[in-house]
Amino acid sequence: SDAGDLYDDYGAKSWLLTLDHRRLAILYFGSILFFLLLSGLAASVLRLELLTPLPDFLSGSAFKKIYTFQGLALIFFGLAPLMPAIFGNFLAPAMIGAKRMALPRLNLLSWYLYLAAGGMLLFAGVLGGIETGWTLDIYGDLAVFPAYAVELRALARHPGIHFNGLLARERLWAVLGNLDALVMPTLWYEASPATIREAFVAGLPVIASDLGAPGSVIRHEVDGLLFPAGDVAALGATLARLAADPARLDTLRAGIPPLRTEAEHIGQIDEVYRQALYS
Repeated sequence: SDAGDLYDDYGAKSWLLTLDHRRLAILYFGSILFFLLLSGLAASVLRLELLTPLPDFLSGSAFKKIYTFQGLALIFFGLAPLMPAIFGNFLAPAMIGAKRMALPRLNLLSWYLYLAAGGMLLFAGVLGGIETGWTLDIYGDLAVFPAYAVELRALARHPGIHFNGLLARERLWAVLGNLDALVMPTLWYEASPATIREAFVAGLPVIASDLGAPGSVIRHEVDGLLFPAGDVAALGATLARLAADPARLDTLRAGIPPLRTEAEHIGQIDEVYRQALYS
């Protein structure tokens, strides 16, 4: 009978091909619960990584992938379908006195499409994950200005902000390899920082204050981006534009010039002195 479909047959086929809205609500409940549990597990991994300022077991790239997966699983496969799929299927017909949902086959198809989309998300994770979340990795000795470090930590409430402490020299290239760009918001008139050269060697565009060497070494909109020193709003706007248009990173990477070798650099300096002495 129409009212007894929920209890008529307990075989797998009767569940997978059911047109009963109450059974479909139960199927949705199990599927949504599965993705909510996966999301909770991913969130727990992220919180464990953030217990200490230094990277423990996740690289920057892995953190972004898990962060993205957690958000997709929670919002699109957990919270968004929760009310309409479970409560809508189970309670709505009874509340209006209907025996079935309208278009029951289409209703069943929606569950299979939900599973297909969830399978694609899991398959993408197996293939390497989806990296769409932006993170901010801050490096520097937190013990030099402890009061300033405490203030920064209080302001950094976004889970994608990491305080990584002092960067050991032997880890430099591994860390640079996991970044998309290097931000250098200096307030000091830098001379010729090796940081810019190292970033260029790693293929990283540099976003920096237009003071000293950064303002002369970095070519704005060619191999990096410049903003007025101390202008927080300008830095925020620069980063926001870059986040909205990630393809600009590829353009900036392509603009990074071949770097001079040590011998070429010495030769250039030698030529400058020759011209100064004999001209």
